[in-house]
Order: sequence, then structure tokens, then C-alpha cells
Amino acid sequence: MANEKKEGKTFYRSVATGAMYMDKSETEAMGKHWGWAVAVGIVMILLGALAIIYPAVTSVGAIMLLGIILIAGGIAQVVHAFSVRGWGGFFWHILLALVYVVIGVMLLTFPLSGAITITLLLGIYFLVSGIFKVILSLVSREIPNWGWMLFSGIVALGLGVIVLLSWPVSAIWFLGLVVGVDLVIGGFSLAALGTSAHSQVAH
Repeated sequence: MANEKKEGKTFYRSVATGAMYMDKSETEAMGKHWGWAVAVGIVMILLGALAIIYPAVTSVGAIMLLGIILIAGGIAQVVHAFSVRGWGGFFWHILLALVYVVIGVMLLTFPLSGAITITLLLGIYFLVSGIFKVILSLVSREIPNWGWMLFSGIVALGLGVIVLLSWPVSAIWFLGLVVGVDLVIGGFSLAALGTSAHSQVAH
């Protein structure tokens, strides 16, 4: 891990966090509570590991959580719409809120079907975005580090192909795996940031 100075800010570079800048007050605040950052990071890593080990449970749980969020969002939109009933978009606001609630209820009632649908959409997204990234990287070879975009495109393309070829079975593990990997990476990043700030303040 390398620490540098740039315009009064501390520059952190690590495998987990990549590159980021923090000013002195931010560094001191993080350094003072670095233990919490590391503890939360470890909890996130453990939860991510469980999500990866039990992807089916996580996938269903993620869909149900999304359903709850959509229902809550729909209710909030209804409350907001009635608080400003005089405006011209009242009807459309209520209609949008109804769509939120209906989709949320459907996801809670049929979480596996929701997971299958969302996995299909994500598989198509990865496939299309991978194709575009590969094409864009090949026509931008004069740009430095264009190979990273090519690599990103190949990974996205491969992931899309794997998800779509194994669909709908992929719905059982894909969402849970994505959530798990995101938690693990986020946990490592938070823990690394906390220890980096602590090391900087200690010196």
C-alpha cells in the first residue's frame, strides 16, 4: 500500500480500495474510529461469504427485500402525491406508485419468479454491455490502457453467456453470488480504508 501527498490530501492506494483521496480531517476522523470500520468490514466479509456459500437463500432474500423497498417507495409516493394534490402530475404519480406496489407485492409473493426474471434481464445486460465494451476498446486502441476495457468487456460478455446459457437455473445462484461478492469487496475496502487511516494518523 502506498501513501502520497497531493494538494494537502493523503493519497491511498491498495488492492482493495483502489485509489482515493482524503483530507486531513477525514483521515483523522476515520483514524479515530478505525476499529469500527475494520469490525464492520469483517462483518460484511462474513455475510458476503455466507451469501456466496448459500446463494439460493440470498437470491430469494434479495428479491423479497427489493419487493419491500418497492412497496415502501410506492407508499411514500402516494403520501407525497396527496400532500400536493393540486399539481398536474398527481394522476401519474399515483399510477407510478401503484406500479411500485403491485411489482413489490408480486416479488414478495413469487420471489423465485422474480429472481428468474431479473436474472434474465441481468444476463442480457451483461451480454450487450460486454459486446459494446469489446467493440469500443478495439476502436480505441490509441487510448492508453485500452486493454483494461477489452478485459472488462470480455468478462462481462463471458458472464452474460454463462448466465443466459444456464438460465433459468442460474437464477438460483447468480443474484446471491453477486450480493456476496459485493459484500466481500465492500468489506475488504472498508477494513483497508480504516487501517490505512489509522496508520496515517499514528505516524
